[in-house]
Amino acid sequence: MSIILGINKDHSDSSACMLIDGKLIGAIAEERLGKRIKHDSSFPTNSIKWLIKESNIQYSDIDFIAVSNNSLSNLPQKFFHSFDFSSQNLLKKIKNKVFNKSSIDKELIELCIRSGEKEKNLKYKIYKVEHHLTHIASAYYLSKFEGITAGLSYDGSGDAVSIMLAECNNNKIKVLERVFLPTSLGHFYSAVCNLIGFEKFGEEYKVMGLSAYGEDKYSEYFNDLICYDEKNCVRQKNIFDYNSIDFKKNQIIKFNKNIFPDKKVKKFSQESKDIAKSLQVTFEKIVMQIINRLQKKVPTNNLVMAGGCAMNGLVNGKIFKESQFKNHFIQPASTDDGTALGAAYYCWHNYLKKKDRFEMKHAFWGPYYNEEEILGEIKAKNLKYERFDNNEKLTKYAAKLISDSNVVGWYQGRCEWGSRALGNRSILANPAHKNMKDIINSKIKKRESFRPFAPSVLEDDVNTFFECDVKSDFMNHIVKFKKEWREVFPSVCHVDYTARLQTVSKENNSLFYQLIKELKKITGYGIILNTSFNENEPIVDTPEQAINCFLRTDMDILFLEKFMISKNS
Repeated sequence: MSIILGINKDHSDSSACMLIDGKLIGAIAEERLGKRIKHDSSFPTNSIKWLIKESNIQYSDIDFIAVSNNSLSNLPQKFFHSFDFSSQNLLKKIKNKVFNKSSIDKELIELCIRSGEKEKNLKYKIYKVEHHLTHIASAYYLSKFEGITAGLSYDGSGDAVSIMLAECNNNKIKVLERVFLPTSLGHFYSAVCNLIGFEKFGEEYKVMGLSAYGEDKYSEYFNDLICYDEKNCVRQKNIFDYNSIDFKKNQIIKFNKNIFPDKKVKKFSQESKDIAKSLQVTFEKIVMQIINRLQKKVPTNNLVMAGGCAMNGLVNGKIFKESQFKNHFIQPASTDDGTALGAAYYCWHNYLKKKDRFEMKHAFWGPYYNEEEILGEIKAKNLKYERFDNNEKLTKYAAKLISDSNVVGWYQGRCEWGSRALGNRSILANPAHKNMKDIINSKIKKRESFRPFAPSVLEDDVNTFFECDVKSDFMNHIVKFKKEWREVFPSVCHVDYTARLQTVSKENNSLFYQLIKELKKITGYGIILNTSFNENEPIVDTPEQAINCFLRTDMDILFLEKFMISKNS
């Protein structure tokens, strides 16, 4: 038996996963557990503890720890990018930043001892993989694609790289091209995001939402700062302050200093909206040029993608229309949390030379809590509840409530892997309700009013509602509604007539599928509003977190497995 623990550390969205003989046992980001800090970058202690328990093993059983960064990768580029040569402590910085001893041993030993095991029994080997290789591995090795497959990874940076192009075949990943720092399309997007008034990291998706309200007035200006380059893939001017992701002052004189005057209430000026639109236009243009560049290098129908930038659903929705790639796979944890998975499977296929592939058909790889545990939390808070005997009664009743415009908390099975709520830790509502978007944004999510909600749609009904008949199990694609449906579903149709689509099948989530089928019987439409079960926090994991979120917001009903809690009871 071979046991591999995959870890993402020293990056945002720290995470861990466990493979036993190449089969995925579980995967979870640290933010869902522990201190519940969004994009938590701390060592994934709680994630590892849960995986040990879930796998029913001991720390001494672990054969390999696969880590999604390698301090020895791209050393020349790291050296020239990371260090201030005027510093008197240059050698010390090199030692600390490049050759810094990993904290893995220390952390694992402490966890082992706390569990009652002996340090001397630990036998694991540490296997480090370059950051962007793990991104591509996380998509390629978990796809169903056989034969030659193109691989693209792009984000802010990792191991001094911002973009990687690769050819994948026969369980091997051949790197074709790297784009090194300081050039970074991801950092450019984040810097403009920050310029508008959002957080520098982790709120780039808000720019996508805001861009729909703007006009493209600045893409020509942006294109002068960063653009596609036939020779080097991407060309970027010297626009950032040294070793930071902040624009030099002389690079932002184009914009009004007061584009974002009130950060507390987040009133966005029209200029802010225009900047967001121009940024998105620039980004889409460059990425599609990169994708077409990759297609020429790897002439195949299959494309796998990963990295934080691969979460840009507007680009993803264009791939089928504006490239030669017919088949497209992005695994649900495309950001840095997914690199733990990529490191583990890279170790499995390359170090251990195993050929058996594991296809990720669903995203439900986190913790599960049984009815006894759930009932314990309900009783601890002295809440009245009703229990349904079977799923048929449960889904029929829930569908009726949703059709009547109730906002429903939906907590079922194992929690999702990745940043999207896909029907197990979701807040659900009627997409045809005229004011539902405003109700949920203001009274439940407590977030910006412009932000749209996603529709979850029965797989067979996608072609009915949308211009592009795309399969998007993990909510990775933004596509346009057909004209006749745009006014029918105002709560999930964005101002530019787009939606971040999730397709639902019986195979990938049978209970959620059944719920939408029951809703269709009532409304005639196989579509539901789906947003993450949280309130400006990581998506809920435990029943206690779900109950607390329900009680402090204006949700009407909460379903916890077969239990229903109502605020009116």
